[in-house]
This record gives sequence, C-alpha cells and structure tokens, in this order.
Amino acid sequence: MDAIQTSLSFAPECQEIEAAAKRGRIAALIGIEGGHAIEDSLRVLRDFYALGARYMTLTHTNTTNWADSSGDMDESGVKHHNG
Repeated sequence: MDAIQTSLSFAPECQEIEAAAKRGRIAALIGIEGGHAIEDSLRVLRDFYALGARYMTLTHTNTTNWADSSGDMDESGVKHHNG
C-alpha cells in the first residue's frame, strides 16, 4: 500500500472518525453533494444511507422544494423560498 492509502480510514460513524483522528489517520466519509440528488424523497435518502452516505449538503447549484441555492438566483423560472 502506498502512503495515501494507509493514511485514510473509511468512517461511516462518529466513533470511527474519532478513532481515525487518534491514530493520526484521515477519516473519509461518503456524502451527497446537493439535496436535489434525493429528488424530495426520504426513501432515496434512506437508500443513500444504506449505501454508506452520512451527510448531504442542502443545495449545490440547484434550489430544491425545501432549500434555496445561490447558484440559480438569476434564473427566472426557479421558485425561491427566501431562505
């Protein structure tokens, strides 16, 4: 193994993040970039969780039905929610 592989630890749980830090390793997490990826579905969010995702940013460049993005503020067809 090269140095980069041995310094990373997959950490799907909080305790594993802390353990990696104590061992001087970098904790690697799986995340979802933008809430639009779940298409307003909690079932899809649960599916991502089952696949190992442990965090999701609310928006990336797309406004969703529940969070505004600054990436599409100038697009007239996008409904924003003032937040």
